Amino acid sequence: MQRLTRDEIGRATAKLQSIIDEVCGSCELNCCLQGTMVGSDDARRAAKAARLSPEVRARLVEGLHKRGAELRRDLEGLRRTAQLLEMRFGADRPREVAALLSALEKWREFCDFLERDFRPEPEDLIRCLVFSGVRATALRAMRAFPGGERVLPTLAGANTSFQAGRRGVKADRCLFHVDGCLIPTAKPHKCADFYCASDPGLVHEVVDRMTFDEFTLAHVTPSTREGFLEDLQTELALGREFFEPKVVMGGDGDLPEAAADLLREALGRVRTEWIEGGHLDVAVDLPDIKRAPDDEALVIHCGSIDAIGIYELAVDLVRARGAALRPALLIFADELNRQSGLEHPLWTRREMSQPLSSLNLVAIV
Repeated sequence: MQRLTRDEIGRATAKLQSIIDEVCGSCELNCCLQGTMVGSDDARRAAKAARLSPEVRARLVEGLHKRGAELRRDLEGLRRTAQLLEMRFGADRPREVAALLSALEKWREFCDFLERDFRPEPEDLIRCLVFSGVRATALRAMRAFPGGERVLPTLAGANTSFQAGRRGVKADRCLFHVDGCLIPTAKPHKCADFYCASDPGLVHEVVDRMTFDEFTLAHVTPSTREGFLEDLQTELALGREFFEPKVVMGGDGDLPEAAADLLREALGRVRTEWIEGGHLDVAVDLPDIKRAPDDEALVIHCGSIDAIGIYELAVDLVRARGAALRPALLIFADELNRQSGLEHPLWTRREMSQPLSSLNLVAIV
């Protein structure tokens, strides 16, 4: 049995990151600068990452405090513009003025939250998602006045996020982008799956420079037996909705049983299966994930799994997530089979979105 090593995982991860660093933003339409793609499921992923890593936790707190200060400058620019609009149109448009002032008050409350009250816990990270609505409401209130949005960039100033574009004020960057991504190890699904339609396209560059197995390996996190069980226990303590399906490679011995005990303690019913013949054929050996019972966890132990099987599993999990289902699935494979030479059609067709963020890939090293 050939185990994965930290070195080969590290080489694949570094190669992928170097391509991302080179290509992302070269189209001048950097996704990080075009708004926030974080949803409630992504916020839970970020909260879990903060619970598992003190470094991520500290980065989130410091970064969002900085964003709070930036948004406070934006608020001052909005207030300067609002004062001028109130002086010019207040007598004729009292309802519009009231709506604008109410929108600015919501903005102030959000600044207070980020600068003083934010904690990297699930409820606070989910609350961060309201900011896109807060910003949209303020800009809509500005548009209620003739020329209101048009004068905002000038009156607010160059040190604010209100920059003029061809169709009004440009979108602000992602709330979680401060000197780079604040959650690099738990990126939102769209970011992590390279939802990129630009030219040069990120997926095209990755497919040109990496093999399919190499790309899959770049998504694997090395861990130890003890570290994996500790992280699993922490994840389960957060709640059922925080558990992400996993493929654990190299976890032989009693690790599957130890993990099943933790799942049983946290979730209740656990079903365990051993795959006859050793190799896991996802299409044949796995039941329809969308029909998996909500009150049961499934632990599978197999001799091997290959990259195309991991992709098939990830695609199924994307569909399950689209149906608002969260299957509790944990697969233990003694090894990653790198001899098949097969590639998934999503990879060979260079689809703009690759699905691997739908599950955790872990190697026990």
